[in-house]
Parts: sequence; structure tokens; C-alpha cells
Amino acid sequence: TNETMQFIEKGLADDPEVATVFAASGTTLSVRGASTALKPNQGSALVKLKDHRKTKTADVIARLRKKFSGIPGARVNLNQF
Repeated sequence: TNETMQFIEKGLADDPEVATVFAASGTTLSVRGASTALKPNQGSALVKLKDHRKTKTADVIARLRKKFSGIPGARVNLNQF
């Protein structure tokens, strides 16, 4: 899980529309913080997109979904909030 999350974190950070990424493995993250329950088979990432971009958020999400869809053994969910 940790190696997969590191791969995803790098892939997110390398995207030209991404300003910042905070990722963690073994837990779930939300805008309220991390879960106290340890979940060794899960990971989460919070992403802030750049403020002044030409690409719509939905288009960035669609591109990233496609980028991460082929990771063996992983189910990557991307949601806007």
C-alpha cells in the first residue's frame, strides 16, 4: 500500500494542474483530518489544484482517473469536494 501511495502521490504532484498533494497510506484522509482507525490496505490523498488554470476541475479528475486506472490491485477513486 505504501509503495502504491508513493507512486500515486508522485503522479499527482507531476501533473501540471496540481499545486499541492498530501498523501498517507494506512489511513483515510478528509478535510477534517485523518481517521484514527488504521487501515493497512487503504490510502488517501488530498490535492489542491492551481488557482489560475485553464483546465476545468472535472477534466483534471477525468485525466487523473485514466492515468491511475491501470495500477494492479488498486481501486483509485477521485472525487471533488
